Amino acid sequence: MRAHEEYKTPLVHYNQMVFGKGKQTNMKEISTNAAKAKHNKHSQNGKLNPNWKDGISKDNYHYRKIQKARFPKEVNARELVFRAIKTGKLIKPDYCSDCGVQKERNKIEAHHEDYNQPLKVVWLCKYCHRVRHE
Repeated sequence: MRAHEEYKTPLVHYNQMVFGKGKQTNMKEISTNAAKAKHNKHSQNGKLNPNWKDGISKDNYHYRKIQKARFPKEVNARELVFRAIKTGKLIKPDYCSDCGVQKERNKIEAHHEDYNQPLKVVWLCKYCHRVRHE
């Protein structure tokens, strides 16, 4: 036996059993698990994202409860508009009523002039909506 041969690691056949860490597995299972781990390492969706915090933040319920208490008319009007769009009572246009920009370029939002009339809305792009509130 040559001096350099004793330091070589023995070759392990692909289907040969491997013993270690208290369990017995084969090389095929190890390579499959390694491929899954490598794929998961590069996937950043949902629970695999390092910033994942079990869906929504733990303060979300508390925050929404405070908003409902502080601005009950506004929250109610928002919910009514959302439900009206979903049921088809209100139809959201594809353009801003102020500047005429198309929906693809900017998100169209509902603006309430009077929260006592929740379904009477003006459809504005994000920019025009922000300008109206200034």
